[in-house]
Amino acid sequence: LGFHEPCFYLFCHFLFKSERRRYSETGSTVAQRATKEGNVESLRECVEILKDFVYRRDPDGWTPSHEGSRSGYTRIVEISVDTGANINEQTNAGATALYLAEQEAHCESHKMVKFLKDMGRISLGPEF
Repeated sequence: LGFHEPCFYLFCHFLFKSERRRYSETGSTVAQRATKEGNVESLRECVEILKDFVYRRDPDGWTPSHEGSRSGYTRIVEISVDTGANINEQTNAGATALYLAEQEAHCESHKMVKFLKDMGRISLGPEF
């Protein structure tokens, strides 16, 4: 087709509304899909086309920052923060990016946990 991958997804999403059905049964955004895959270049291209992709939340309130933190992709989180994302934003369940990183890492010395704490992020989890 000649399209760059993120451009193709954006094209499908905005013109055909098929991106959501084809690639995201969970309602994840294009930027979240790139984040889940650790695809830094696709996330950068998404953000260049539409900066607000780092703010968009899925139906559960997750943003690319939440996905990147849970997955341990520090470069993804850096791009989100550099673009203006609120890294202390909570999911619908009440979890912050740091909380998700702590739950996934199971230790304080994990690279993502250290990275987020060095940025002064807070750890809040779901209230039961």
